[in-house]
This record gives sequence, structure tokens and C-alpha cells, in this order.
Amino acid sequence: ISASGGSLSGTTLATLALVLGAFWSSFGITQSYSRTQSIQKEAEQFAVQWMELVKTGDVYTAFQLSRKYKGRLRQDQFMDFEPSNPNWRGLDVIQGLNEVDFLTRHQPEIRRTEKTFFKSISHRGVDEIQLGYQLTTDNKTIETTIVVERQIDETGNPQWRFAKFTK
Repeated sequence: ISASGGSLSGTTLATLALVLGAFWSSFGITQSYSRTQSIQKEAEQFAVQWMELVKTGDVYTAFQLSRKYKGRLRQDQFMDFEPSNPNWRGLDVIQGLNEVDFLTRHQPEIRRTEKTFFKSISHRGVDEIQLGYQLTTDNKTIETTIVVERQIDETGNPQWRFAKFTK
């Protein structure tokens, strides 16, 4: 300051740098929050649609949506479903789940709870979302967590899959 005769020549530039730094920092935080909220909303829609498939008895389509994207069957393969085929053992796993049995037998109302966990597994390119639900009938309520996964396919579109139920 003494060398410049008392003028503060860099003040405007320093202020501008601080303002721009704050702006870009808040932009990154906002973008991350917005992405998480968008993915969570899509996850909720997929989870409810998956459970509705099971409720209505379309367990085969639900099974298809539990397979990893690259392992899904073509429509012509899917239509040739043969219960004795050893490749279809995974269907037994889905049908054996307590929640699936409860959905198909009792046709419960599906309600979201506040329990939500979002985990991005970047090394595999997969987002894992855990969503809490209550499956309710007149006589019984089951609290459960459904885990869904989101992966971007080679065309840039998100592919969703049911991964599991947890407690």
C-alpha cells in the first residue's frame, strides 16, 4: 500500500475472484444435490412399479427386471419360459422372498417411509438406492427396504434393476 501511494489497486480484482469462487462452489453443491434428488425420484417410481408387477402376478417381468442389464433376456427367449430350465433358478429366489409372497397373496397398500440411502458405486458405474416401504393390509404391516440399482447403458440411458429386499 505504501509503494502505491495508498491506493488499493487490486481490491476489485480480489473481490471479483472471491465472488466467482463462492458462486462456482455453490454451483457444484447444488448440482450434486439436484442429481441425487432426481435419481431418488426415479428410483421410487421404479421400486413402486416393480412391486406393482409382483402384486398383479407378473412375476416373470419382475424377475427380468431383477437381472443385470446385460443379462436380460430377449423377448423371444422370455416368452419360451420353461420352469424346468436350469437357467430360470433365479425366479425361485424372487418367488421365495417373504415380501414377494406378501405382495402376491395379500395385495397390500404400498407406502413410502422416510428411510432412504443413496450410494454411488463409481468404480462399477452403478448407483445403489435403498428405499424404505411399508406394505400394509387390514391385519398386518411389513416394514422393508427395497434396494434398486441404476446403471447408464451404452446409449446413455439409465437402466434400473431390483436388487433385493433388506430389513
